[in-house]
Amino acid sequence: MNEFLKKLYDEYLEEVVKPLSEVETDSLDKQYGDSWNRGTFRFFHDKGVEFFEKAGLDESEYEIRCRSGFMKSFDRQLWQEYVEAYGSKAGDLFPGEYLVDLCWRRWDDDWYRTELAMEVEWNPTPPNYNPGPPAGVEILDEDLHKLIDIRAPFKVAILACSFKGKKILRTEQIRNVLSLFSGWLKKGGYPGESYLLVFEDNYRKGGVEGHVISGDGDSEPLERYGYPQ
Repeated sequence: MNEFLKKLYDEYLEEVVKPLSEVETDSLDKQYGDSWNRGTFRFFHDKGVEFFEKAGLDESEYEIRCRSGFMKSFDRQLWQEYVEAYGSKAGDLFPGEYLVDLCWRRWDDDWYRTELAMEVEWNPTPPNYNPGPPAGVEILDEDLHKLIDIRAPFKVAILACSFKGKKILRTEQIRNVLSLFSGWLKKGGYPGESYLLVFEDNYRKGGVEGHVISGDGDSEPLERYGYPQ
């Protein structure tokens, strides 16, 4: 399985999940806190910069795209450059999301590729959820659909889950999500792509678990982290 995504998962646990969970596990709705959102997006933003710098690229050959509000806090220099160049229109022109919640993109004069695509959903719908007409049954959360649609060698989904939720993915349904998702990949065949699915319980007795899935649908569980009791 993909060693890069395994390493990314381990680092996410160490740099984001563990520090935050040690001080915020008493909150049932911890994922909705700004610190969890910003911590997650900042981590993957900085890892993208690190990824391209290790590949020998300079800033003109890559970009990290995510929600504009977060981008302003991550890259103040770039934001200031837009303000100086575009004035009051800076907010409209400043790079925000591109197709997904966050992505790493690289290019040269005649070549372009998205290296990593990520979706973050703190309220994912459960498998086979039926919200009623006109939507009908949704087999998997829309964010997982988007990750399959976009082409990139690395794909990440951060999904919250609950022990008690009715309209949100429940912890007991994780195995169903993995089975459905792997089944889709096996039917379609996406060679050269690897997925990291991270499930985060939002109750004190829970924890975080990750799974790396190949483009062929083969899945490998990663070490689970339990929140401090």
